[in-house]
Amino acid sequence: MDKHKLSFKETCSGKYSQVAPPQFRRTVLLLVTAAMGRNSVKQSPFSVRKAVLKTTDGKIASIRPKKYIEVQDIQEENAKKKYVTVFMYTGEGKSVYMAFRFQLKRKFYFPVVKNNELKVLNHRSSPSDEFFFKWGEESGNAKSLVSVAAPQVYLSCEGKVVTVGTAHTSTPPLLFDMVWLE
Repeated sequence: MDKHKLSFKETCSGKYSQVAPPQFRRTVLLLVTAAMGRNSVKQSPFSVRKAVLKTTDGKIASIRPKKYIEVQDIQEENAKKKYVTVFMYTGEGKSVYMAFRFQLKRKFYFPVVKNNELKVLNHRSSPSDEFFFKWGEESGNAKSLVSVAAPQVYLSCEGKVVTVGTAHTSTPPLLFDMVWLE
């Protein structure tokens, strides 16, 4: 198998996660089943990178054993251990769409927006637009993350737990500064 043309399912399973040396940016093929609202299958160039999702107040987003995402203070030397794998592709209007894969023990989880809620799913099949986020509001180097799935909601925070919010809720968007590791 060509190590630079892996399917999304193979890459998400972690089965081939060590195929390419970590210093190279890999390009894989993504099958998007509900491609931005269309009912057709679309193939898009897709890149995979590791990053740390850091908030403007220096907290790191990570997955917890009860399958939710929280932001927490982590010492600088441990921050790189809390990385996420970011699956990116350029969609309509040159927007960059990103899906975030968190690892907990030996399983992989993706935050998804379903019914105006943020859920964390152990992903096994081709993703749909509910898995993807794009950049929203900007404040300096930091930006909010907005879901691609309708209705578009942004990532927010209640206490330490990452949730979703809309323009009609009182919780402000959570601003992230993506720290790329590769």
